[in-house]
Amino acid sequence: VNEIGMISGLNHPNLVKLYGCCVEKNQLLLVYEYMENNSLALALYGNGSRKLDWEARHKICVGIARGLEFLHEGSIMRMVHRDIKTT
Repeated sequence: VNEIGMISGLNHPNLVKLYGCCVEKNQLLLVYEYMENNSLALALYGNGSRKLDWEARHKICVGIARGLEFLHEGSIMRMVHRDIKTT
């Protein structure tokens, strides 16, 4: 839970904001900011009109890289994520 407190203090345009958590018995609930377009996985792998062109995919990759660079080098608390997902 201490790590969650540290992570919730991070602020960067390429990171999803973690607002807080709730721990009850053996259950952990994390509360993140609302993401308007659902998950990245849906846009990358889903069917229909949400498919992304290569320019959009490139912008997403650059944004992810900037967020990771911030975690590794730019924030006061340097951290390695180790669990990047599109969901």
